[in-house]
Amino acid sequence: MEVSGVPKAQYISDFRFISDRALDGQGEKKDIDIWYIERQGSKWSEPINAGPAINSPKNEYYISFTGQGKMYFSSNKGTAPEQDKNYDVYSAQFAKGAFQPAQKLGAAVNSEHYEADVFVAPDERYLIYCAERPDGQGQGDLWISFQDGQGAWLPAKNMGSVINTPGYEFCPFVSADGRYLFFSRDGDIYWLSAQVIQDLKQSGK
Repeated sequence: MEVSGVPKAQYISDFRFISDRALDGQGEKKDIDIWYIERQGSKWSEPINAGPAINSPKNEYYISFTGQGKMYFSSNKGTAPEQDKNYDVYSAQFAKGAFQPAQKLGAAVNSEHYEADVFVAPDERYLIYCAERPDGQGQGDLWISFQDGQGAWLPAKNMGSVINTPGYEFCPFVSADGRYLFFSRDGDIYWLSAQVIQDLKQSGK
């Protein structure tokens, strides 16, 4: 199929999303899973569940991808019923045409509290996410972790009062050109220069 004015290299070959649909697409709704559809010529496939390497009987959501296709997401898998709100950040490599078993990030990123709404930089230099922690500035704050150059995540730091308030900040996203950071606060969308990311890296605090 040719699309006028669109280079073939720019065609989207698949599309990933989250849904609480039944596994067969017809029964009762279930927990939230990660799904995808594939382009098949001029059409799209039926939704495909990402499978047990990624999904669990609990929730998986807020997906973000590196430029190499590695997926980051949040899940409350493995928690006791009274800890269902304790979401953590996971990652999964894409290899041999499939996602490999998800790995929970370590204590530099995760805690015994809520961590979700993850955004990973395309080059995987940093990770921004929402966390509900007692040492935060509000109900939910944005935190950032940088990689150390060897692939390990450094202890996350609160992004500070330039972003966080006594309210709830969540759903961070950096524009494709790397210039702007967007996020939500109490139901509204805000933005600022992504220079704040470099400032936090250089601050060492």
